[in-house]
Amino acid sequence: MDLKKIGATITRITNGTPRIKLIKQARIDYYIIDEQPQGPTRLVEHSHPIQPVSPPEGNTDKHVIVGLDSSSTVIRTPFFNLVTVTASASSTLVPEIYDHPEIYTYQISPRFKQPYIIMGTDTELPEEGEGVTTCNPLGTSYGFKYSPDRIADEYRAWIENWMLSDPIHQAARKLEETGYKPIILLDGPLYQTPQLIAKMHVTREASSIWKRIVEDRINLIKTYEDQGIPVIGIVKRVEQSTILSQSQNYYKLVKAHCGVDLSYYSPPGDQALIHLLLTLVKCRYRQSEMMRTPLMEYQPGGYVLPKLFTYIVIPPSIWSNRVSSYRLYRIEFTHRTRSILSESMLTPQQVVYLETVKHGLPIPFSIKLSDKRAGMLAQVLRNKLRRMLSGMNVPFTYDELTYQR
Repeated sequence: MDLKKIGATITRITNGTPRIKLIKQARIDYYIIDEQPQGPTRLVEHSHPIQPVSPPEGNTDKHVIVGLDSSSTVIRTPFFNLVTVTASASSTLVPEIYDHPEIYTYQISPRFKQPYIIMGTDTELPEEGEGVTTCNPLGTSYGFKYSPDRIADEYRAWIENWMLSDPIHQAARKLEETGYKPIILLDGPLYQTPQLIAKMHVTREASSIWKRIVEDRINLIKTYEDQGIPVIGIVKRVEQSTILSQSQNYYKLVKAHCGVDLSYYSPPGDQALIHLLLTLVKCRYRQSEMMRTPLMEYQPGGYVLPKLFTYIVIPPSIWSNRVSSYRLYRIEFTHRTRSILSESMLTPQQVVYLETVKHGLPIPFSIKLSDKRAGMLAQVLRNKLRRMLSGMNVPFTYDELTYQR
């Protein structure tokens, strides 16, 4: 990382640019906080509304689950914003598959580098060095009209796609060459929901960026599946999901199998609905078992892939006897991924079982590793940049001065 170029630009900005009141904008994350499918959905399985997930049968030692996660931090000043974006891919077999930016010399050599420091300013860098940019993924310069949180959201999704297209793809091929069967596990939805993006009060340029990100993600998923590699997304934040709570067919399943009329309780969301099932319907639930809901399908049409999704309940640890200590996630995958896994006598739910219940963990192990590494990298970069700015006597905003990790 060449900090001299950043320093030269910072000096020019702070000497010649008046302080500008930062524009507060809502993050895309506020609109798609759990990125649930919006649009036509239907029940694929008309089975019990909450049922146990059986452990995988046979030997699964050759299956390697590769987790991908990203992280970001923001440094705010009255003159510009600095955003750091990092990503990491990890697995139980190879804990350090690839980090962005690189901190070691890996056997994997990406064909091209992506930035990890983005400067939000109306002043362009004299020469954008490797790893540093002032432009969005489509090449338009970022300015003060862009909130730093929006910059972070766009580049995190963009970098995750790049990790899938190059470093992780190379790693998956190497695993296959050595006799392993890779499975890709994404922290977040399989792809973002275009309908939600279209409803946002953002500029046409922002919509075009996210449309490109979604198209790229879908093409990457198809590429992996064409090579026999399944891809699964796991959504950990489901507090605002309302897929099941708005499904009359699911209500009918609950009444038919459990004798409970959920409309009487009017659960505000899926998390509350499933909690009701676990507390009121105890005929099939055991705290030591991983549970799931029937499969549902999202059919958006157009260029967007249909995807299947289901909720899974990770049981509490052996040190807790409270029902409320379970973890609730939603997993998303395509019909093709489900078919690929069935050839190995696996289901997407059992893939998550291998990463959680088998190890006694509440969070998939590969995702936890990737999250920790990406977060550590982002924080290290932030600390280094902040020390550099302090040495140059650059003032910080109040939010920055009161920042706590």
